Parts: sequence; C-alpha cells; structure tokens
Amino acid sequence: MRERWMAKWAAGLLGGLAMVCVQAQTAAQPGHEAVRIAPPSGPQMARGWIVKLKDAQPQPVVRLAAAAVPSDGQASQRTRLWQAALRQRVGMTGHRPTAFGAQVIQADKVMSVEFAEAEAARLRQDPDVEWVVVNAIERMASTAAVLPITDPSYGSQTWLGERVAGRAGVGNFPAAWRAVASPRATAPVNVAVLDTGILYPPNELTGRIAPGYDFIAELQYSRDGNGRDPDPADEGDWVDAGTRAANPLLFPDKCPDANSSWHGTAIAAMLAANTNNGAFGAGILAPFSDVRVLPIRVGGVCGADRVDILDGMLWAAGIEFQGSPTRNPVQNRAKVISLSFGGSEACTESTGYPRVIRQLRDAGVLLVASAGNGTDTGIGAATPTIPANCPGVLAVTALNRQGSKATYANFVKTGDGLWGLAVAAGDVATNGDALDDGVLTVLNSGVKAPLSTYEMGNVYGTSFAAPQAAAVAAMLWSLDSTLSLQQVLSILVKSARPWDQVDSELTASGLPQCSTNPVRRGACRCTEFTCGSGVLDAAVAVGAALDVASELREPLNNPARSSGGGGGGGGATSFTWGLALFALLGWQTWRQRAAGRGFRTGKR
Repeated sequence: MRERWMAKWAAGLLGGLAMVCVQAQTAAQPGHEAVRIAPPSGPQMARGWIVKLKDAQPQPVVRLAAAAVPSDGQASQRTRLWQAALRQRVGMTGHRPTAFGAQVIQADKVMSVEFAEAEAARLRQDPDVEWVVVNAIERMASTAAVLPITDPSYGSQTWLGERVAGRAGVGNFPAAWRAVASPRATAPVNVAVLDTGILYPPNELTGRIAPGYDFIAELQYSRDGNGRDPDPADEGDWVDAGTRAANPLLFPDKCPDANSSWHGTAIAAMLAANTNNGAFGAGILAPFSDVRVLPIRVGGVCGADRVDILDGMLWAAGIEFQGSPTRNPVQNRAKVISLSFGGSEACTESTGYPRVIRQLRDAGVLLVASAGNGTDTGIGAATPTIPANCPGVLAVTALNRQGSKATYANFVKTGDGLWGLAVAAGDVATNGDALDDGVLTVLNSGVKAPLSTYEMGNVYGTSFAAPQAAAVAAMLWSLDSTLSLQQVLSILVKSARPWDQVDSELTASGLPQCSTNPVRRGACRCTEFTCGSGVLDAAVAVGAALDVASELREPLNNPARSSGGGGGGGGATSFTWGLALFALLGWQTWRQRAAGRGFRTGKR
C-alpha cells in the first residue's frame, strides 16, 4: 500500500476547538481512499499573557473601549510590567501593546495552559494589575485533506449540491441561488476569514478577495520574517523534527510532525470560488459578486495565539485599538467573521473573548465560530469550545450529509444567549475511517512551501461548517443592508430545518438520539439541545431577506426554541413550500441566466 501524508496539525482534541489530523492512504483499488485520525497530541498550550495594569482613572472592564491607551505612556508601562513580573516571580522576555490598554507579555517558552493560568493567578494578586488573560494557542477545528481528487467540478461537491433524499444535512444552497436568479440590487459585504492566511489559485478567487492583514506577531511562528504586516499570504504551517530540535522551548513535542494545511485557502474557496472558469468547483457565494473574503492571518506554526485572534477580529470590524495597524478602510471592513480556531475554556471575562465580542456586537458584526472537534476519544464534547461557547456568537457544528451529527462534532444549542446551528461538513468514525465525502474544496499541492499547482481535496471538521453559516449571513446583508445583527441571527436560527423533519429521513438509521444522560455524543440523531436550532437552510433564510413582511425577520430577544418551532424553523414550514414553488417556476429563467452570472449548472 502506497501512503501519502496530507496531515495538518493542531495541538490536541482535549475538549477544545481542535484540528483532527488526517492521514490519507491510497489503497490498491484506484480511487479508494481512507482517512485516519492521528493520536491526540496533549494539553492545550500558551505563549504568555495579556496584562492590563491599573490606570490612574480606571474604566469599568465591561465598558473599556478597545482603543483605550494607558495614561502613563509605554515607557512607564514597561517598567511597571517588569516590576510586577519580578514581584510575582513570573518569567518575562518582552512585551508589546494590544487592545483595551493592555500589554502582551512574552514568555521564553511554550507552556501548558494550566501552568500559564497558575502564573496568571499570581499576576492577578499584584496590586498594580487590573486583569490578566492567558495568551493560549488556539487550535483548528478541522481535518486535513484527502488528495488527489480526479473530478474537480461542482457536480462532485455534494455538500454544496441539492438537498435531496440522503442529503438532509446539506445547506440547501442551490435553492437559495435560484431565489436570487433574477437581476436585483445587492450591497457589498465582506466576510473575514481568520485563519492561516491565503493563497491564490489561478482565476479561482480573482475579484473576490479584499485587502487583508497578517496578525501573527511572533517571527518564529509566522515564517515571513517580519511579524505583523499587510500581506496575509499563507507561508505554511508545517512542523518536523528539525523544527522542534532547533528550538524545543518554542516548538515542544506538543507540535507533532505535520505538513502544511493551506486551511485558509480551503475556506476562502468554499466561500467565494469563481465559477464558469474551467477549473475546480463552485463557491457558496457564486451568485453574490458583491461579497468578498477578507483574509486575516492568525494561524501559523503550531496554532494561533489568542491575542492575534482578538486583535484580528477588532481590525476586521474596523475597530481601532492600542497598537493596531493602519485602520481598516470602511470599504474593506467585515460584516461577518468566520473563525475556525479556539480553546478549551469556559467563556469567562478572563479569556478576553467577551470583551471583544461586545465590541463586535456594538459595531453590528456577527462572529461565526466552529463548535470544535471533540475529545481524545474521537467523539464530540457536550459543549462547544471557546469562543463558540460565548453569548452572542453563532456556533456551528458538523453533520454528515444524511443529517445526523458527525461523530467528532461538539454539541451546540440555541438559548440562554447562545445561538447554534448545524450543517454537513463530513464525518469520520472513531477508528479514523471517512464515513462520507466531506467538503470538497481547493487546496495547494505543496507539502511545506506553497507550489504553483492546486488540487481539489476532501476536508472534514466543524471548521468547515462555520463558513457555510457565515456565507448565508453575508447573503442576507447583501440582499438587505438595513438588517440588524439581531435580525440576521434571528433569520438564521428561525429558518433552520427542524430536527423532527430530519429525523423522518433517519428512521432506518438505527442511530440513538444525541444526549448527555446517557452519554451519546458520537454519531447520533440531533435535538435542539445538542445541535442547535436545526440544519442551516440557505433557501429559507434568503427568502426571508427578500420578503420584507416575513415573520422570520423579527428578531428574537430570547433565542430559545418553542414547541411551535419558532426558534428552529418549524414556524417557517409554509414559507418553505412557498419558496419551493417560487424556485420551480423560476428554474427555466435561472438556467438561461446562469452562464451570464458565472455559475456552472452541471457536471463537467
């Protein structure tokens, strides 16, 4: 048997937003491929702390603006930081300013989050310290790719295809495209993708990428030699034994051998791949030429520093902060942020996320986050990972294409300030075998450095569920720029296909219903308490944006679903049938216009 590794690392699966490492094996039979999950790689790690010193005129933490700066200046801040670190016996090698008037303390080594939290607890006791956040290394919620694929066409992208029998878990995108087939005015919208950066497959993303930014501050992890800069190009996130041997403090065994993932490019292609160009497949936003991807590079070697994620989110939304680069121009600011990295903690103020999420909410920006890829047993965890577990964030988990929860995917829910959805993003069994064809998207062929060649590859993970919901949110704002953040969230969860309808197609599956008592968190049939409001339904959501009078546009103050289906789409059933009739009547018109709108209508 010939083996070809296309594995991408992200440290561990411990209850966090983890990346599942995949080994692609080409079997003796042509075209047959298997997927293996690598062993978990240990606890989550950290690279230092984010520290806010007390100010002469302190502001309440909840209301502290991202653009705040210390009143005593950077020279004084530096002296006070060193003094606090010395008093509390915390190792410190350097610092730099960041949002909310805080400072990033750099340590001389990578450490476990538990050790970093113990150090943070000491720092919090210092009389000159207001608050401390551990600068954890967040993990990617995805698998790597299975390559090569010999049929790189839209017809092979089942996750992006029609919702027919056996595909209850897909996002119903073709019906949404048909609903907007007639020419209509749309507004420009940017979707920020906080990820490993981006590459540019020939013609595939032309005209669809807004000027982004590289937020990886540490040179050792960025591989571009200059830290933060306006070039979000993916430099590769590979790790090998030589990398670790050269600097074991910065690259410990928790960073196992892995090839470059090109993860950010895969997601950008999912969202905005051009069509009718004779190459690869389609993107979700193919008919929405006014929607662009804003690439924000936060993930490098071994993962993504939390402070880089937080700063990247603020910049994407156009929110200034201490130490920020040139302010993102208005035309390039994001309305939606898609994030596939995260950590294993509960969403508390000490993590730094709530502070930034409030700023995003005030700016009317939606954060969509992957729910995470479970535990070291290969099954999902009972709660999503941070920041998907934060109030105000839309958390998205993964289904297989039939509509049951993917084995590895974490639970999400809608209610108590939380918002949850699910959509097909591939399934992998606990023994590592692929159970369906996952998400077919574009990847670079390079093992370490990027090459000039690209291929289609199947990827798996909640990492590829979040961008699908982010794309639908962008569609809604493009169709109606007057919608509020709360209205968009309301449409997304109320338009979702309810689980009882999905269950009617899974009656012969023999799968148990997902639950925490008894524990059933592997492959299972979803409920509103385990997979959120329902299956993402792009067609019904788009229909609500087109219909000013639609009840789905009414914002929910409490997103909990009722027995009538108001929060999960049950109340939208009649609207769904109306949209289906509209789609049927408009089918011929859509096909006639498809070529002019750049959409491929069939297999190549």
